[in-house]
Amino acid sequence: MRSVYIVLALLIAFTLVSCDEGINPILETDRQFTLFGALDMAQDTQFVRVIEIRPTLTTPGEKLDATFTSRQLDTDTTITWKDSVYTFEDGSVGHIFYAPTRVLAGKTYRINVRKPGSSLVTSATTLVPFHLEPSVQLEKVFRVLTTQLVATQRILWWSLEEEPYDVAQWYRFFIFDDYGFNDIRLSHKPASRASETHAGFWETSIDLVRDRDSLLVNYPEMFVRGYLVGLGMTMTVLDDKFTPPGGVFTLEALGQPGTLSNVSNGFGYIGSIGRFSAEWRIQDTTATSLGYKLLDNRAYPEIAARVWDAPIGTLERPRE
Repeated sequence: MRSVYIVLALLIAFTLVSCDEGINPILETDRQFTLFGALDMAQDTQFVRVIEIRPTLTTPGEKLDATFTSRQLDTDTTITWKDSVYTFEDGSVGHIFYAPTRVLAGKTYRINVRKPGSSLVTSATTLVPFHLEPSVQLEKVFRVLTTQLVATQRILWWSLEEEPYDVAQWYRFFIFDDYGFNDIRLSHKPASRASETHAGFWETSIDLVRDRDSLLVNYPEMFVRGYLVGLGMTMTVLDDKFTPPGGVFTLEALGQPGTLSNVSNGFGYIGSIGRFSAEWRIQDTTATSLGYKLLDNRAYPEIAARVWDAPIGTLERPRE
């Protein structure tokens, strides 16, 4: 399954290739900084790579003499970011500016970076994708020739014009022995347009029988000790300008001059990432027909109340 972190890794790699501070700096330019990063709705701290275009090299431990701020354009609140000096695996040194802040769907953010005493501002503006409205449809369950169980479910996503970048799906279980929840991530096929004539209307479909079979093979303990308490799905959407040539993020594509460039008085790209989740429970009759044990909400009200306390996916058990 694709991950947006691949995108960020490619952006950082591209920055190192095109603006590596071990390479001779650009001496004659009125541009001051190269910026690369993405504002992510799912993160409570944001990060942006900053490289100063200057005739000297960064040395280990040396902070960048620059002021980095961000502002949501419909507010008067300006946030000042902090610099951190990071040493990459190849030994090169870079500046990662960060701030403990969240970004909101449908909001526009402006990044400004300037040197002290300079009137020249390196800036970038990004619009976070607009809010999506997921609609979970009732599952369809029937038998073919009275023996083969078929169980499917559709999730409709409204207000989405562009193809989503990624779809992630979880099943959430509770195990009394561990007294904790376990999110198990399953592979999922890409979203598709629900109608060729209706723009902004996408759907994802779940094969509940296929998922059950996958869980039985890889996590059999969930059917012995675990109780199914819910399902979750997250749709990842990039801002409408966060698109590489040909639609594929590669170093070669990102290396083309002008690719993914939205920085004024500088180089690079600041994008934004929207993440939208749906969380639900399938009907008890469907769950039991698939072989799941159910948590009795009436018998364990305190446990049931905690089902969605943690964001879906945060309890996922990684596979070795």
